[in-house]
Amino acid sequence: MIDGASAQVRSWSYGNLSKRDALWFSCSVMKFRNESQINLVVAEVGGAVEAAPFKAQAELFNALIDGCKEAAEIGSLHLKGPLLDFHVKANELLIRVQELQLLAKCISRYEDPIAQFRVLTFLKPSNWSKGCGWNQIDDARLLLGVHYHGFGKWEIIRLDERLGLMKKIAPVELQHHETFLPRE
Repeated sequence: MIDGASAQVRSWSYGNLSKRDALWFSCSVMKFRNESQINLVVAEVGGAVEAAPFKAQAELFNALIDGCKEAAEIGSLHLKGPLLDFHVKANELLIRVQELQLLAKCISRYEDPIAQFRVLTFLKPSNWSKGCGWNQIDDARLLLGVHYHGFGKWEIIRLDERLGLMKKIAPVELQHHETFLPRE
């Protein structure tokens, strides 16, 4: 158990999980919404997690979520909130997974999400939005990209032709002074 951890995931039926794999697994879970996307999570993590059978992967996912819930219930005096031994802030992981599940629920209502899904809340456009013509449709398509490819997968989202954001998000290889386009 790491110093300052409020809770610990005690066992995994498939064996021991290295510190690296535990960290990568928790970071990857923060990008995807639930057990149904476990294939995307384990492909990113690799190692023992990817080598494990699906049932063991799902068990590990659920153990992480349950461990975060336990850590959040116990609480912590730590400035950043309760920590789990996966080196993850329990509340942050639970909130992100909830947000991604809510997004999935909203998107699932549409037969053709790319054509139909829209962000209904109007926000004052930021200064950079005028330069690239960013609008509410682009907001919706960025959220669809997060749903399809995971949180933080900006280059993959940018390159997804269905979303039409290729000319509206800066490529990762461009430096800040080389473009006016928004970045990750």
